[in-house]
Amino acid sequence: YQLINQQKFSDKWQDELNNQPAPGSDIELARFQNQPPRVLIFDACTPTPDQDSGSLRMMNLMKIFNQLGYQVSFVPENMAHFENYTQDLQRIGVECIYTPKYTSPLDYLKAKGWYFQTVILSRYYVAEPLIPMIRSYCPQAKIWFDTVDLHYLRETRMAELGNDNAAIKAASQTKVKELNVAENCDLTLVVSPYEQTVLTKENPDMEVAVLSNIHEIFGGHHGFVDSQDIMFIGGYQHTPNVDGLMWFVDEILPLILTEIPDLKLHIIGSKAPPQVTKLGQHPNIEFHGFVEDIKPLMQNIRIAIAPLRFGAGVKGKVNMSMSYGQPVVGTKVAVEGMYTRQGHDVMMADEADDFAAAVVRMYQDQTLWEQISKGSLENVQKWFSFKAAQNTVAGLLQKP
Repeated sequence: YQLINQQKFSDKWQDELNNQPAPGSDIELARFQNQPPRVLIFDACTPTPDQDSGSLRMMNLMKIFNQLGYQVSFVPENMAHFENYTQDLQRIGVECIYTPKYTSPLDYLKAKGWYFQTVILSRYYVAEPLIPMIRSYCPQAKIWFDTVDLHYLRETRMAELGNDNAAIKAASQTKVKELNVAENCDLTLVVSPYEQTVLTKENPDMEVAVLSNIHEIFGGHHGFVDSQDIMFIGGYQHTPNVDGLMWFVDEILPLILTEIPDLKLHIIGSKAPPQVTKLGQHPNIEFHGFVEDIKPLMQNIRIAIAPLRFGAGVKGKVNMSMSYGQPVVGTKVAVEGMYTRQGHDVMMADEADDFAAAVVRMYQDQTLWEQISKGSLENVQKWFSFKAAQNTVAGLLQKP
C-alpha cells in the first residue's frame, strides 16, 4: 500500500508540498519556511529586559523584525547561553547562537554570514572588532550600528560634572572610536533627535536615523486619590542612576519632607551597590531591589522621579512610568529627546529646590497630576509605541 498511500498523501497535501524547498536545496535556507529575509544582531550579552532599558529596547526590536517577516538570529559577544533569558528569545522565534556549537562570533560568521541581508551591531565596543569580519563574511548585508546611547556624550557630561580631566580625556578617546564605527557602517541608529543632530554635526555625510525606545502602552494607573508616595527605578550598574539617586536623597528629599513629612521614597532596581541598599535604613525610604513584577508599583505609586544629572540617550525609566500613566518629575537630561512639554506630559527641574517644589506641587495638585498622566500616555503612544517603531524600521529597510 505504500505506493497507493504515497499518491493519496501527495493529492491531499499538494498545495503545501509545492511551497516546500526542492530536494537538494541548501539546508540552511530550507530550515526556515518560505525563506524569509534574515537579520543578524550582535550585542554585548543576552538581553535582560526586566533589568535594564537597553535590553527591553533590544528585545522589542527583535519582535518588530519578526512582525515584519524577518528571521532574527542573535549572537551575544560572550557567546553564553543565559538560561531563562536565552529561552525567552527562543520562545519568540529568535535563533540564539552560543557555545559549544560555535566558539566565537567569527566562527559563526564564517559558517553562516552570507545568508544575512542586514546585520545590527549594538554598542561601539561590540561593533569595532566585528565590522571587518562582517564585510568579509556577510558581503550582501547592510550594517546598522545601534548606539543605544552616545557613549562619548554620556562620558563627557559625567566628566564635566565632576571636573575630572582624566575622565574628559577618556571620553574624547571614546568619541574617536564611536565616530569611527559610525562612519564605517551603512546606517547609525540613535534614540533621540538631539543625538542625531550631534552626530550629523560631526559628519554631515553620515547616515543617521532615530529609532528610540519601544514600549507597550500599559495604562491602568489607579489614579491620584488611590495612590501615594514616589519612586525611583533603574539599574544601578549604570553610574548616572546611582549619582542621581544619591543627589536626590541628600539634597532634594529633605526639602520635600518639610512639606509632606509622611511621604515615602521607593527605590527599585537591580545590581544596587551598598551605598544604595543602605538608603533603606532611612525612615522615609523603602529599598525594594529587583522586582519581578513592577506593575503594582507603577499603578499604586503616585509619582516617579528621574533626578539624573548626566547621561545620554532616552531614559527607559521615564518611558516606562509614562506608559502606565504615572507622572514623572525629571531633570532636562532625564527627559532629553522625548518630545516632552513642561506641564503637559512631564515636570522638569534641574536645581534641587526647583525639583523639590515640582514634586510637592504635582503630589498635591490633582488637576496637574491628571493632566500629566494623560499627556504621558499620549506621548508614549505617539513616539515610543510598537507601531511607531515598526513604521520606522520598515522605512529604513526599504532604503537602498
